[in-house]
Amino acid sequence: MLHTKKYFRVALLLLLMSTLFLSGCSTSEGKSEAGENTIVGEPKRIAVLNWQLADFLLALGIKPYAMTNFMGETNLEYLEKDALDGVIDLGDKPNLEILSQINPDLIIGWESRREIYDQLTKIAPTILTNENDDWRKSLHELGSMLGKSKEAEEWLAQYDQKATASMQLLTSKIDPAETVLYVRVMPKVLRIYGATQSLGATLSKDIGLQYLPQTESIQNFENTSIEQLPELNPDHIFIQVGRPLRGGDQEAKKIYEELTQSSIWNNMKAMKNKQIYTVPQWIISDAPHIKEKSIDLVLEKLGMN
Repeated sequence: MLHTKKYFRVALLLLLMSTLFLSGCSTSEGKSEAGENTIVGEPKRIAVLNWQLADFLLALGIKPYAMTNFMGETNLEYLEKDALDGVIDLGDKPNLEILSQINPDLIIGWESRREIYDQLTKIAPTILTNENDDWRKSLHELGSMLGKSKEAEEWLAQYDQKATASMQLLTSKIDPAETVLYVRVMPKVLRIYGATQSLGATLSKDIGLQYLPQTESIQNFENTSIEQLPELNPDHIFIQVGRPLRGGDQEAKKIYEELTQSSIWNNMKAMKNKQIYTVPQWIISDAPHIKEKSIDLVLEKLGMN
């Protein structure tokens, strides 16, 4: 899709984009969005409208020109400190005034930004793509769009190598019968996550730990209560407290403090064996470097690093 010698033809990308997110739009709308705009050379100033997309671009060997932030920061804490130095901050949500002033060559966002698509295209050629349940698929799609398919394949190959090595280490140190569970404390409820996404998938699919069998039917998460925890009673609990808010989620922190004082919690196997591990907010998302750093974090929590 990308002319690597001289011209980056936005029309082709926009046509591809229409197959990704324009379901339900009229034919005339699709035609108007696939205009014959041409940029000389490859885009150097790529603005991304979701902080996770900055992670994806870095995996493809591209440093974004501008990005929305995460909890007020563009230097994402799980990355190398200088990975995103100098990237322009577009705010928590895309600030269209700043975006128009910085003159990007290309804008990329998830399809959830569709409501501002017309405004975005007046600033620069814009691609909106699906935020897939499978982060690998998202990396492949972005790599294809940007002429970085080889880089996507190479990144995934090194990730799989890391995951396999970690799996071998863990199986030599952890009893395969020991179960793990990813839990999130919210202001009003507890959420238990299945093994298909975010940290649950890292624990089970990528590094081969025994995810709690009672969660097998959970596609994403289910709400539960403190009283129901003894029915689960995993050997290891990875727990996230609250939502990603600046200064932390104080209400969720209070609920967690109450939880840790309860007799139910203190009688859990994981608590008795000191196998409860708090994890940071970024771990809820699926993106290449998040997945990579999640493996490091799990190994650290389990005493392997």
